[in-house]
Amino acid sequence: MGAANYRALFGRAKAAGADCVYFGGLYGYNGDQLLNDKVSVLGDNDAVKLLAPDGFSEYPDFLARPGAAGAYLTVAGLPMESLTAAGGATALFLAAYQTRYKRDPSMACKPCR
Repeated sequence: MGAANYRALFGRAKAAGADCVYFGGLYGYNGDQLLNDKVSVLGDNDAVKLLAPDGFSEYPDFLARPGAAGAYLTVAGLPMESLTAAGGATALFLAAYQTRYKRDPSMACKPCR
């Protein structure tokens, strides 16, 4: 948290032949620098995949960054299929959302953009 840069860390990952990296934590704690250095040293997500938790997926600033394109993010919660199958108010909300916006509100298991 708050490091000037992470280039040496990603340099070690590159030397080890990493084909993916996992960011733990929250984007708000120096996530811009972490992402910049990942792309600078390891390349974009076509070269070395980025996986990150909901501590990144909930930040619109992160999602808008070119370096986030193609990243895999997790979202804490049940899959939409489980919520729909359970019925009740949640299922009604999801059906109304999908009717209005023509898409599922979940980002789970889908790469950014």
